Amino acid sequence: MEQIEVNKRVQQIVDLVAHYFGITSKQLVSRKRTDGIKVPRQVAMYIAYYTLIPSVTQIGRYFGKGHSTVRDSIDVIENYPKIHVHVAYLKETIAKQMMDDTWYYAKHYKAREARQLSKVSGSGACSPDSLSPKTIIKEHRI
Repeated sequence: MEQIEVNKRVQQIVDLVAHYFGITSKQLVSRKRTDGIKVPRQVAMYIAYYTLIPSVTQIGRYFGKGHSTVRDSIDVIENYPKIHVHVAYLKETIAKQMMDDTWYYAKHYKAREARQLSKVSGSGACSPDSLSPKTIIKEHRI
């Protein structure tokens, strides 16, 4: 996938995640590291990685971060079960948006998603109604 196309898709993810967490897209890609910005940014990086399948370097360029920061963000979200319900909702919403644009997940998405589900099963994920996005940020001081 071309870098321009990747940037367009990442922007869609950033817009949706920012709206979901009640911040602006500009704040999400800013250099700020407060929990109210950092957690949504980590979620956006995670979703970009698992839905677009570009390299962590490409994602890092978009967010103005290094590849190791992106990798760490992915690991943090993978190891935080309370947020998995929110991430699943966001991924579903993004999939619908991108289907409307005649684009869908990359062909490797299913394999990565299967690996994710095997990590998550039995990890104590909660229901979507039990925690709001704001509660997630407050509870999880990353």
